[in-house]
Amino acid sequence: MYALSIRDREYRGGSQLRYRLHIGDVPVVTSVFPLGVQRGTEATIHLLGVNLGAANDVHLQVPAKATIGSRLPVPIATPHGPPLGDASILVGEFPEVVGDSETAGKQIVAAPGTANGRIVRPGMTDTWRFTAKKGQTLILEVNARRLGSPLDSYIEILEPKGQPIPRATLRSVARTYVIFRDHDSAGPGIRIESWNELAMNDYLWVGNELIRIRELPKNPDDDCQFWSLAGQRRGYLDTTPTHVYLGAPMYKVTIHPPGTAFPPNGFPVIHLNYRNDDGGPGFGKDSRLFFDPPADGDYLVRLGDARGQGGTDYAYRLTIRPPRPSYNIGFSPNAPAVWKGGAIPITVSAERIDGFEGPIDVRLDNVPAGFSAPATTIPAGEASTAFALTADATAKTPSKAPPLKLIAKALINHQEVVREMTGGVLRVVEPGDLVTTTEQSEVTVKPGQQVWLTTKIERRNKFRGRVPLDVRRLPYGVRVLDIGLNGILITEKESSRRFAIYAEPWVQPTTHPIVVLAKQESTGKEFAARSVLLKIAEPSR
Repeated sequence: MYALSIRDREYRGGSQLRYRLHIGDVPVVTSVFPLGVQRGTEATIHLLGVNLGAANDVHLQVPAKATIGSRLPVPIATPHGPPLGDASILVGEFPEVVGDSETAGKQIVAAPGTANGRIVRPGMTDTWRFTAKKGQTLILEVNARRLGSPLDSYIEILEPKGQPIPRATLRSVARTYVIFRDHDSAGPGIRIESWNELAMNDYLWVGNELIRIRELPKNPDDDCQFWSLAGQRRGYLDTTPTHVYLGAPMYKVTIHPPGTAFPPNGFPVIHLNYRNDDGGPGFGKDSRLFFDPPADGDYLVRLGDARGQGGTDYAYRLTIRPPRPSYNIGFSPNAPAVWKGGAIPITVSAERIDGFEGPIDVRLDNVPAGFSAPATTIPAGEASTAFALTADATAKTPSKAPPLKLIAKALINHQEVVREMTGGVLRVVEPGDLVTTTEQSEVTVKPGQQVWLTTKIERRNKFRGRVPLDVRRLPYGVRVLDIGLNGILITEKESSRRFAIYAEPWVQPTTHPIVVLAKQESTGKEFAARSVLLKIAEPSR
């Protein structure tokens, strides 16, 4: 006799928290192997689970027209009916091979190609051999955790005799320390002791990660901000961000070719090999590595679990392929409601693929009469931009209008690549609690100098509160000066604010629209001014 207890993990209750409980010979699939099959081919899929009867191996034919990257169900018939669990495989693009754990180091995978394997025992690693040519970059990526495998992979590239291949030498030239608190592996902000020897875009080495400064602290109570992507701190040269403990040393480093020697300066020299643990945003615990072969020949890639774990369900797919730089685009809100006689900020985001870092020109199409939005650019290396979508004081919601369309263009390998995203139909809403304007529609600043911009607000609907201002999408290296702990603020007794915009001496000449907006703190609503055109002029001679 047994007793079964069921509860909500967060100890919640209520009539809406319903469940169904099955007790008996319930068939369950816990994992499949291999995790994927090339389209247009066939394979035998091995199933793990309980109460599957004789359905442990299933022959599967993948249609030649199956969509690459889609999931294909594995047909399973058991004596107890359809099984629970995810019984599906990934449709692959490249030739595939299934590994044998007993032939470590002799397993060969083509490039491009995909290797399927399992880390069946704790502490075990798999080694695959592949051929590469100097000057032809390859991407090595693991797909495991994203397909339901418990594997937390790492990969490293070795010479045929098993020696690590050096990637770069990092020379430390200055040192600071982590202060105030521990920091997790995701956050872009880290509190540092001093930054008098640091500058924007400097590389820092902390723990086993290489990171890059986006913004220096504004004051001793501010974090140093590092480049991030989708909220995840970015590790350079395929290093993986990890927990950063209080008191950890952080070294400013310069990057040099492997094997470079330096005279001693009292700081460490870091030798970085081709290795990766987590592949970054979008990859989770799966690994990804960019490999520039130092010479033509054969190489080894070793794969294991970062925690030393293993089991028959620790399956993976290792794909080796050339990069295909590209991007995807999106904008939000994509069916905007615009204040009559005002504006709202539109945020444009880009997903950069396979190392593409070039600029992306964007513009909004199908904008009806009475509305306006400037064309702009997502700068090289960045993932987003913003512009103001403005409605005239006489603008009306169009009765019949095509949906908004964002059009993006970028130059990749000397070819123009266009991406489009279709949104909804915009509409006009009556003015809210604030109307925001700027005295200047265009401002010009030289590198190393500053320019003043004045923003005015008109309060409506009996609103009398203070109003924070925000300036979005300043070019990198351009910032608002002396904003204080509360940011740019218009107090209850004021209706305007003048502030300075400063450009670092190294900022390159450019023309870029920026967004100035006011916030209603109690509702969180934003009221933008018409876009201001910011020009970075040629530096003074």
